[in-house]
Amino acid sequence: MTKQGQPPEPRTGRLLETGLGDLVRVATALRADAVTLAVAAELLGLAHRTRSAGPTETEPTAPKAIARPQFAAVTPAVAGAPSTATTDGRPALPATAQYLPPRAPSSPRTTKTLAELLPEGPAPPPFQGLFPRRRARALLGLVGARRRPEGDLDAALAVDLLARGEPLLDIPRLWVQTTQGGIELALDTGPGMEAYRRDVDRLPGQLRSVLGPDGFAVRWFQDCPVGGAGVFLPEALDPTPYRLPPPGTLIVAVTTFGSHGALPPPPSVLARWHQLFYTAARAGTPVVGLTPLPTQRLPAGLPRRLAVVTWDRAARVQRTTNTLRVAAHNRPLPRGPVHRS
Repeated sequence: MTKQGQPPEPRTGRLLETGLGDLVRVATALRADAVTLAVAAELLGLAHRTRSAGPTETEPTAPKAIARPQFAAVTPAVAGAPSTATTDGRPALPATAQYLPPRAPSSPRTTKTLAELLPEGPAPPPFQGLFPRRRARALLGLVGARRRPEGDLDAALAVDLLARGEPLLDIPRLWVQTTQGGIELALDTGPGMEAYRRDVDRLPGQLRSVLGPDGFAVRWFQDCPVGGAGVFLPEALDPTPYRLPPPGTLIVAVTTFGSHGALPPPPSVLARWHQLFYTAARAGTPVVGLTPLPTQRLPAGLPRRLAVVTWDRAARVQRTTNTLRVAAHNRPLPRGPVHRS
């Protein structure tokens, strides 16, 4: 009797942390038959021993033999099926149960790559830039060169001036193309240039191979170098306000001038391009625009004297030469001091 006057609960002999899963593991590990399985169930406390009744008076007494224990069945819980339990409330163990041997580990399933699934074919063609491969070097040389009146005497122009009675204040000279002087490559990283990112990444190396590394500088901006967030310099984490390069340096701006797809650039971006072009012209720093936009899609409102070269596979050497020559002849002349900021 306990202190409260109630009889103690009967001990079931079952371990607190054992269950039907332990019996399954024993049966799997030992490959047990029915007798061994019954003994294991008793040891784990999952079944109780049931003794058969003794022989009756009318039946002959059989010779004594070793009595093998018999165990009641434990039926797994099935939804909707009545539960069976022993007299002490414990679940019964099934009398006949079949246990499958452990399955041999299978090798992991490998997934074939796309190259293995597709039939073999020719190798993909090498990457081609926006400029045609055969004319790329000549076109890059034109974009990175300057046209200056530094050649021999322009006799035709001198005779024409004298015939009109105008004095020769300066000796007229022929326009020549030269790569002397530095070059500043300004690359637009705005949303309008996202589709041409691979070509933009290759452009600095291509220009260096044509023009040489001397006096070569790279800047990054969005929409326009002037104003906005400023420009990024190599090995710099923060942007800085744009400053014009030394006089005589050619600025090559690779940009869509703020346009994005079919959307035209905001008027504020066009105003900043006007500011950059005329400020650079007064400082003796020419500006050339290199854009993947075709001529008919150039934004309206750009400076009329700004040289714009279309960067695509339809570009021709003669057409590019004419564009740059006309822009050089019509470029505003430097005048007065310029605040370089």
